[in-house]
Amino acid sequence: MPQHGGQGNYGLGLVYAREQLYEKAIEQFQESIRLNPDFIYGRADLAYAYADAGQMDAAVEQLKIIAKTDPALADTVSRYLYRAEAPRIEFASTSSTFPHYFGPYTPLSALDTYLLNANTSKTFTMVFQFSKEMDRASVGNPFHWNISRSTRGDPGQAYNFGQDVPQTEVTLEPFPELGIYDAENFRATVTFRIHQNAAANGTIVPSHLVFKFSGIDKFGNRMDVDADEYCDFIDIH
Repeated sequence: MPQHGGQGNYGLGLVYAREQLYEKAIEQFQESIRLNPDFIYGRADLAYAYADAGQMDAAVEQLKIIAKTDPALADTVSRYLYRAEAPRIEFASTSSTFPHYFGPYTPLSALDTYLLNANTSKTFTMVFQFSKEMDRASVGNPFHWNISRSTRGDPGQAYNFGQDVPQTEVTLEPFPELGIYDAENFRATVTFRIHQNAAANGTIVPSHLVFKFSGIDKFGNRMDVDADEYCDFIDIH
């Protein structure tokens, strides 16, 4: 226990942190540091509490302060923040076989000439880059993924730009067939199937399809709700 004016606050902060009352812990650690700004371990525990509360930007700010005076402690804190940080979908890779940038009224035959034929089907892949190490089994579980049409209400963000969806429009299965995780590069390859209709005139809006992941990372953290899905046309990734 540190011997300074904020000793009681620091101890109380540790108690709150153990009880997972992170907001209360943050308040006590902040008061401890206010009373003794040079107490570097108080800043470390404040960073941990911020991270556990999901306030990663605030945790990083404390890490920057710690790094100026104690690089070894900063390394320890940095590793903790990495483990605690919620994973994010960063972008879709160019190695995807699905042309996710195509716009409205795209004929299925433009995706692959095999779909010129009625009642045929073709598999495609989307490759997503994650921000950190993911749980292989979670990424590989098709039910942790979802494929849907955008329902955004902002101008230009709804499926087919909010216009009536043509009768030729096909509907994708909500779950992919397969998910494969590349642990070395933090990438997921998701395989899904598109079916051509009986008239061989099916259409789709690839850029307004939303791919969402609801699984966990290697450390058991669930996705950042602000970056758990990808849509080419909408800035939600």
